[in-house]
Amino acid sequence: MKESRIEDLIGKLYDMVEESSHVPFSSNVIVNREKLFAILDDLNASVPGEIQMAKDIVAKRDQIIAAA
Repeated sequence: MKESRIEDLIGKLYDMVEESSHVPFSSNVIVNREKLFAILDDLNASVPGEIQMAKDIVAKRDQIIAAA
């Protein structure tokens, strides 16, 4: 199954954190603020489309079940 845009963006966030510089003597990391906000903006823009796709799939499933 194809990975959704949201899953791809969440994966990028995980990668960003894993690849970031660690702050000594803490569990904190330093991330590039602009890159983080760019990914969050993409994620925010992708959510409505992904939700609509899911609703369409459920509606289609319901039509198939009703027709059976």
